[in-house]
Amino acid sequence: MVKSQAMDIESRRELNNGFGDSLSRAFEFAATPALFSGVGYFIDRIFDTQPFFMIVLLVWASVSQVLLWWYRYDAQMAKIEADLVDKRDAGLGAAGVGSGNRISTAAAVATGVPVADGRLPSGITLDTDISALMASLSDASQAEAKIGSSGTEVQQ
Repeated sequence: MVKSQAMDIESRRELNNGFGDSLSRAFEFAATPALFSGVGYFIDRIFDTQPFFMIVLLVWASVSQVLLWWYRYDAQMAKIEADLVDKRDAGLGAAGVGSGNRISTAAAVATGVPVADGRLPSGITLDTDISALMASLSDASQAEAKIGSSGTEVQQ
């Protein structure tokens, strides 16, 4: 009972942190361009260049906000992927080679040998070359296209 309450508190804390982060990012996304366009408006009034600095600073602030969000997202996804790799490799040993018939995921991709515990729930490893995966999917769809409605392969 105590363990479930601790997990419940932890999940609530994570949920509340998510709401807080989202609210602060939304405010930042709205307030920063407004602040910069306001500064641009006052610069325009001082130099009598009416919408020039306001538009330039508004566009600059908006583009910088999008780039900031992109880099934050990229860093967060890199951290999550690193955590997944660390969790996956924890069972493989320090050298990446486990006991028995387990080998590292990089070696498995290179040799084509399946790894029992080195896969994500989707079945794709973090070390998999996407182009090779797409080629194998394309080959599979071409093979399915050759099979006729009776379940036999159609001769061309």
